[in-house]
Amino acid sequence: MRMPKILAIDIGMGTSDVFLYDSGKNMENCIKFVVPTPLRRYLKMLKGISFENKRNIYICGETIGGGPLAHKLTTLIEDGKADVYITPKAAYTVKNDHDEVREMGYKIIGETIFDIFQKEPSKNFIIDGNDIYMRFTEFEAPFLREFFANSAENIDEFDGICVCAQDHGQCKKEISDRIHRFSEFRKILNRETPPSPYLFCNKNGEIPGTFLRLTSIENAISKSFPAMKSIVMDSSPAALLGCLAYDDEHFELHKQRLEQPYLMVNMGNNHAIFVIAKNERILAFYEHHSWVYDEDPAKLESHIRNFCDGALSSEEVFNDEGNGAEYFDPPGFKNIKNIIVTGPNRNIFARTSLKVHYSAVAGDMMMSGPIGMIKAFKKLYGL
Repeated sequence: MRMPKILAIDIGMGTSDVFLYDSGKNMENCIKFVVPTPLRRYLKMLKGISFENKRNIYICGETIGGGPLAHKLTTLIEDGKADVYITPKAAYTVKNDHDEVREMGYKIIGETIFDIFQKEPSKNFIIDGNDIYMRFTEFEAPFLREFFANSAENIDEFDGICVCAQDHGQCKKEISDRIHRFSEFRKILNRETPPSPYLFCNKNGEIPGTFLRLTSIENAISKSFPAMKSIVMDSSPAALLGCLAYDDEHFELHKQRLEQPYLMVNMGNNHAIFVIAKNERILAFYEHHSWVYDEDPAKLESHIRNFCDGALSSEEVFNDEGNGAEYFDPPGFKNIKNIIVTGPNRNIFARTSLKVHYSAVAGDMMMSGPIGMIKAFKKLYGL
């Protein structure tokens, strides 16, 4: 009997973390790798080009995470070093409002894939004389197909694909994207009482329409693998699902997580997400930003204690540059039996007095998101 295989990709700010789950192997023997994100590669290639003479930059493709890439492109426009022509979907990488994108100096053109990419389908960045062509995408099917073929794996025979990335969602410009992101989370959380962490997992066609980046990823998966089952979700809850994944080395701790209230934290490169759970049900949820706690670890400890007591208001979190908080049945800090932490900025906790367990499912913290999605895929699709 063929053993199921599930591909999971966590697209972060700096890296894409990839895990191919093969149920016929030990987790430690499964294929995994960490590579720079497409955003980082685009940015590095742009920084390596001379703009002594003004250039034209042509951008097509999907909505991707913008951040430093959007900042670099905008700076080139402002400094008079480039004219940037961009298609509507790709333009949402810069801002959620096309009028704002135009006001920043971008020239929005009709939706298209440039002919040069038809001739070079495996490339997403091409220099042609004084012109630079970029095709924005985060799910890179040609790269994945070639990589796995070179590893004696046929991606078309996988049982499913899971991808996560952070998405604030599209909102009116008079509304804070932080408020919008958390209001969408609140809608998800209030589908059930108490909510399940699996509510954040979107099967084919289930992504809320305002999440343009996640929708772009789902469309890219469907285009390349139309019959493939998939899950596309936000990366913060994906890492928390990784904390829930079964870990033979800490079986007793895992039992305690299920039977008593515990706090899970994903201290990511940008967002920090906190969930109190019991029996795989969410009792309380809040989201902030890691850099705030890196600057003030004492605040991290204070916020956690107040959050567990149900005393950290959503308004207080927002006014402190965070996103918000939502409560269902906070148990009180004294009743929290374990604090399980993952994420690349988890070492901030070393500067607090809190006793924590650093989760590293399958021995690799960077795989928390992918393994969390694999756990969710198996549950939602009955594998």
